[in-house]
Amino acid sequence: RNVDIALNAGQRVAVVGPNGSGKSTLLQVLAGKDAGREDGELWVRKGINTAFLEQEPPFDEELNVLEAVYTRDTPLFRLLRRYDGMMAKVAAGEEVSENAMANILEEMDSNNAWDTENKAHMALEMLGCEEFMNRKMGELSGGQRKRVALAAALIEEPDLLVLDEPTNHLSVEGVEWLENRVNEMTNTAVLLVSHDRAFIDNVCPDILELDGVGGSHRHRGGYAAYLEGRAARWAAEEQARAAARNTLRKEQEWMRRQPKARATKEKARIERFYNLTERAADKGSKTKMVDLVESRQLRMGDIIVEFDMATLAFGDKKILDDFTYSFVKGDKIGLVGPNGAGKTTFLRTIMGEIALDSGWCNIGETIEFGYYSQMPEFRDPTQTVVDFVKEVESDAKGYVGSYGGEGGKMSAYKLLERFNFGGPKQMTRIGDLSGGEQRRLQLLSVLAKCPNFLILDEPTNDLDLDTIEALEEMLEDFDGCVIVVSHDRQFVNNLVDHIFVFEGDGIINDWSGDYTALREFLRRLEEERES
Repeated sequence: RNVDIALNAGQRVAVVGPNGSGKSTLLQVLAGKDAGREDGELWVRKGINTAFLEQEPPFDEELNVLEAVYTRDTPLFRLLRRYDGMMAKVAAGEEVSENAMANILEEMDSNNAWDTENKAHMALEMLGCEEFMNRKMGELSGGQRKRVALAAALIEEPDLLVLDEPTNHLSVEGVEWLENRVNEMTNTAVLLVSHDRAFIDNVCPDILELDGVGGSHRHRGGYAAYLEGRAARWAAEEQARAAARNTLRKEQEWMRRQPKARATKEKARIERFYNLTERAADKGSKTKMVDLVESRQLRMGDIIVEFDMATLAFGDKKILDDFTYSFVKGDKIGLVGPNGAGKTTFLRTIMGEIALDSGWCNIGETIEFGYYSQMPEFRDPTQTVVDFVKEVESDAKGYVGSYGGEGGKMSAYKLLERFNFGGPKQMTRIGDLSGGEQRRLQLLSVLAKCPNFLILDEPTNDLDLDTIEALEEMLEDFDGCVIVVSHDRQFVNNLVDHIFVFEGDGIINDWSGDYTALREFLRRLEEERES
């Protein structure tokens, strides 16, 4: 509501805020897709070239990946099609005027269009699209389609680049290449939504916060400055609410005497009372991650999960080659490797869903897995949020919390409140929730079953930053096992004790330390090899 934002050439702004606060809607409006704008003005420089990465980018389903990229309706690709058309005429022996040929060659020069094909192949390769380059768009998963759309947006340098969750479905290496590519576009204005705090810090010095209750706030200085500014605002708001509540207690006694408000002065006082009531209310939207796993987490026996000489392959592709490891209580392990290296397959093997070719995997009898998959799957999208949670509640082994008391069950309504699903949202159909809200509901359903071995496959995708930080706090105190696949470097650094590095060809190396130290080690190793 009443958002003021100006973007100039070369400026980079990240939009942050709770799920459902309107981040994606704001991006659609500023990208020229009027998503229900009711008031205010939008001024865009005439002739501006905008590249917009949507959450679910549209494509012609019958085109293959390269065709989908080259048929984009942008100035650069329109120029390339004109050039190809003119060259086809020349090849067919048709007459082309010297003036027309000179003009198009000059346009190709001025737009740096000659190496577009190389740029396209580079972007697709670095974002992990090379393995499905010849497949039709209709055959690709949502994550693969988004990687293709991101590559297409990065081939040229538009005046305005609008990115909605660009790091989703990328490998860590892909995220780092994306950072470098965006930072090369020195004259391009960038507006993005991302849950990746390291990416925000490395790309966007300015942050626009949508607070979830209709307000917007500008922060300069990166993510740390945003946290400091927000904390200061919250403290000031709480102080103002406390003062309003003190005054309100005095005014409530006067209101109980039921003044008839005949006089203008009395009418004004009644109006001030209602304004005071609104100011005293807590409108905050801070996420409070419920402690679902403290007391009713299942006991872990001596055997958790043990691999011994485990080998697994699909055709010629090795996933595991004589892998041996025994999980111990409190293990917090990250998985790192390029897309297609077998990380998700490894997770499914841990849970016993995929049989090994040789060796063995022993799962302890006391182990209760909690699997937070990349894509939320809800059986009935027409089901209300509260009805879904009641079903989860009936399947769960019980949970405790401040509402339920020692050993008591928390009601579905209270549980939803703790995950920021307030009154009206509880009666919303699942299919009508935003992508981030569906992910938050999915997370609730996993944690409510009190697992003692959490498996998190890209857990930060589509979650708002408050929920990610609350999840980190919960996992810090979780004394079971956690294994996580994530491109979010800060999340991995904050959580894991060591990392399984998927080198390819079934080789997994165990790195003791965080991701930043691993990348620095690999960088030095590469420099030594080159020298």
